[in-house]
Amino acid sequence: MKLVVILLSLSSALFAAAPELRLASSSIGPIYIAAGQNGPTQSDAATNIGSGTLSLSVSANVSWINATVSASNSIQIALATSSLANGPYTGIVTVSDPGAIDAPQNITVTVQVGSPVPDSLDFYVAPGGSASTLFGTAAYLIATAKNPTSGPSLSIISYGGPFLSPVFATSITATAPAGTPAGDYPCSVITSGSASAADNKTIAITIHVTTQPIVSASPTSLTFRLAPGGAAATQAVALSNLGEGTLSIVPAPSGTPTPAPPSWLTESIQGNVVSFTANPGSMTPGPYQADITVVTNAANASVTIPIELDVLTPGPPVAYYQGVLDNALFTVGDPLAPGGIVALFGEQLSDSITQAQSLPLGDSLGSASVTVNGTPAPIYYASPGQLNLVIPYETSPGAAVVQVQRDGQTGNSVSINVQSAVPRLLPLGIDDYGIALLSDNVTFAIPTTPGIPSRPAQAGVDTVVFYALGLGQTNPPATDGQPSPAGQIPPAQVVIGQEILPGTGINVTPAYAGLTPGSVGLYQINVPIPSNVPRGNAVPVYLDMGGGVLSNWVDIAIQ
Repeated sequence: MKLVVILLSLSSALFAAAPELRLASSSIGPIYIAAGQNGPTQSDAATNIGSGTLSLSVSANVSWINATVSASNSIQIALATSSLANGPYTGIVTVSDPGAIDAPQNITVTVQVGSPVPDSLDFYVAPGGSASTLFGTAAYLIATAKNPTSGPSLSIISYGGPFLSPVFATSITATAPAGTPAGDYPCSVITSGSASAADNKTIAITIHVTTQPIVSASPTSLTFRLAPGGAAATQAVALSNLGEGTLSIVPAPSGTPTPAPPSWLTESIQGNVVSFTANPGSMTPGPYQADITVVTNAANASVTIPIELDVLTPGPPVAYYQGVLDNALFTVGDPLAPGGIVALFGEQLSDSITQAQSLPLGDSLGSASVTVNGTPAPIYYASPGQLNLVIPYETSPGAAVVQVQRDGQTGNSVSINVQSAVPRLLPLGIDDYGIALLSDNVTFAIPTTPGIPSRPAQAGVDTVVFYALGLGQTNPPATDGQPSPAGQIPPAQVVIGQEILPGTGINVTPAYAGLTPGSVGLYQINVPIPSNVPRGNAVPVYLDMGGGVLSNWVDIAIQ
């Protein structure tokens, strides 16, 4: 035991003596550059908020960026864009220091070569609907619409301001009043006032009014970052219908000229969701691209998804800066609590995709393990890009350091901010509703919804069970990784009927607030719904643990 204490103390001392990297900015741009010209050199400042001395190196993932670092830790970014065709480009500068906490970090650089003002636009709009596009410019732009003689119309907003992104932008919206006959309506927008002659033009526009489906994809592109020999990874693109009718994906006929996916990429379709799986196999490190077209029955026919696979040079695990997030809201920069379930994002974190199959949780899974201030953390999911773990209960409030180990290799150190309790009510994923169940532990307290066991809670009758993370240590105390006892948190209040700020909410003392028995890291708050609470389909609820420690708010339905 004495040896363990000595090792942990030595580990903490080493962390305390390490430099800690901070960048003045994590993004630069957009920078507008005339075609055929190199862009102006940009700079970013790196500082050390820890001890010791930074020893920085920089690299870029694209050939048109040349990054260097000065003796004063000023990062200089030269833009060799003269050979680039017109269009937007994004590159990443990686700032590294193997001895620093919170390194490496990335600087995203965005440039626009040539005019960002499009030559033409096509809007697909249902009767009674609208569609918009927005583009940024180097300076304020005057834009004038020439509307169709009848039917739909265009509206334009041009704005600028130092705190906006982009600083100057123009938004064009096409609107079709209800009852507009289907058809194609030509119109245009004339732009002027720019010091760049290329921005002053007539944009040819066609508004396609249709009663057919209109397809939209989210996200619009995918990027995989995987090491050769590691596990494959899957990401999904959801297709939604912004128009009328029913959207469906049209199977590609045999012999179709549409290029087949490359050998490293496979796709599968379930309903209107397309899943893409990238497998680096034994590929040589470097970037690989593919444009995958998904054909639908929509008026705008198809969507093309640009997909990039960055095959990484094999190395130790890399945890992303600010990449340790609570598993409820996933908000960057939020503090974390002892006993809290968190997701750690990064690269080469594990050789496989593995899920813990039983309790208690171990402090390693597959090839991966994690420490917080040198203490092993229980882990229940491992993949190359994400680990899910529990912050050890013995982690003291304040700054803490997280490290990943894989196959005997120790990764970089990233910092987190720990507080004794950081309550987070779990969202349901439908509007602002929470995971709040009636006493049958099956029915959600939301408006009656087809396909989901649901009904509003009855005031004065029902007890609603809210599930949460991050409520901290309990009495009796929980043990890392072990199935939870029925441990309760200190007395707390649930506020029904207001969204955090003081108002007309009703304070309710929970019948139980603590760990869900038999689980790890999951809490529940059992709340009898009084007869005098506000009614409605979206009544806000939050947890007040005292001392200004408040949860997020979620909605429930009360009748």
